[in-house]
Amino acid sequence: MFPEEFAREAILAHSEMGDLVLDPFSGRGTTVFQALLLDRPAIGLDINPVAACVSGAKADPPSLPRALARVRDLASQYRTSRLAVPSDLPVFFDYCFSYETLKQVLFLRRELDWGQSKVDRFI
Repeated sequence: MFPEEFAREAILAHSEMGDLVLDPFSGRGTTVFQALLLDRPAIGLDINPVAACVSGAKADPPSLPRALARVRDLASQYRTSRLAVPSDLPVFFDYCFSYETLKQVLFLRRELDWGQSKVDRFI
């Protein structure tokens, strides 16, 4: 990831307001985000689905009330869920996550529809 200032300076030096900015390897979406802040429409592409998710979340964030409502809904669902961590996971997960954190991660992976919902993608 490169600094936001680098993207901002490059965009200002090589485009004018209203020009389309294309980032064919958008990664975390720094260039797309800076272009949008500078009143330039932007397109970002990335083969990595995680990068596309992060970039998309920056480029099209939901309203704060919608994001907070979804977080409250997820928290409520989690409190009433009976999700258990599968016992056949590789030992790696025992070293990397506490049981409760792993349970939360698995819950969010199951519940968040980041491919279709901009609120979920942002979260």
